Amino acid sequence: MQKTELVLEGVRVCHVKVFEPAETPSGDMKYSVSILIPEDDKKNIAKFDASIAAAIEKGISDGKFNKVQAKKFKRGKGNGLPIRFGSEEYEAGDKGKEYNGHFFVNASANVAYPPGVRDARNAPLVDATELFSGCYCHVHINLFPYNTAGNRGISAGLSNIMLFK
Repeated sequence: MQKTELVLEGVRVCHVKVFEPAETPSGDMKYSVSILIPEDDKKNIAKFDASIAAAIEKGISDGKFNKVQAKKFKRGKGNGLPIRFGSEEYEAGDKGKEYNGHFFVNASANVAYPPGVRDARNAPLVDATELFSGCYCHVHINLFPYNTAGNRGISAGLSNIMLFK
């Protein structure tokens, strides 16, 4: 089985909440980041697609969903996969111009498991003003299957983030 973990390299980040958790619409407190991947970034997209396939395989073997249900998962808002079309959501007025020309993934971590945050020299990054929306980072995520209240799919957990530039 392939790995469900991957590192997206040299990607831009938005809505960075990695030093202090923030409240989600459901009322949970989570660390989170939105990861922007250029549509022509074949290397990161290929790694992401391989990890998606592994997470789907895991979801089927764990009984979260079956093969028929998994075949319905597609990229895009509410379609079961965590990767969405930034250009579509920008054009619909749901996202800002920085999303245009990109795929994006929202990744989060529970407060009990804060993400590791490092600087470009791989030292702990403690100054929250150094990592902000628009920075380029290497982001370590774990894709995992879910089946909650009739909703099924793959989600992205945030493990580590390293400031690149």
